[in-house]
Amino acid sequence: MKSVRFSIFSGVAVAACLAIVLLVIDYTNRSRIERAAIDTLSQISIPLLEQGNPTLLFGQLDAGIDLRSPSMSFITQYLPLIELDSWVGSIEVPSFYAEGTPQARLSARAHYSRGVADVRAALVYRDGRWLIREYEVIQGPSAQ
Repeated sequence: MKSVRFSIFSGVAVAACLAIVLLVIDYTNRSRIERAAIDTLSQISIPLLEQGNPTLLFGQLDAGIDLRSPSMSFITQYLPLIELDSWVGSIEVPSFYAEGTPQARLSARAHYSRGVADVRAALVYRDGRWLIREYEVIQGPSAQ
């Protein structure tokens, strides 16, 4: 009788440990994918906001997306870029046991010496990388 109880208890303990390990792996994977979204946007946005260079942006476009180059004519009046705020918004990464494609909608404010601009982006995660679906830079008020 004791060996049956011990076997049941051991089986439940092993199953619980496996469940915990899977949850930790899932959490770690989702966190890594979320960080990659922010890293991707920062790598694309800094050259664009500092120099008006959209090369990296167009290299990260999702298939079939026809994105116009953001109007960056204002940056010559606003430069230099002082700081890009942290990206805020939603990043949805489904668990490994759920269906769905990871997606993100993020925004940040760029602070220049003579004004500000807001950046808004929508991304989708495909084939191990984040791809841009929407991207816009909105000129804010200039400093007086």
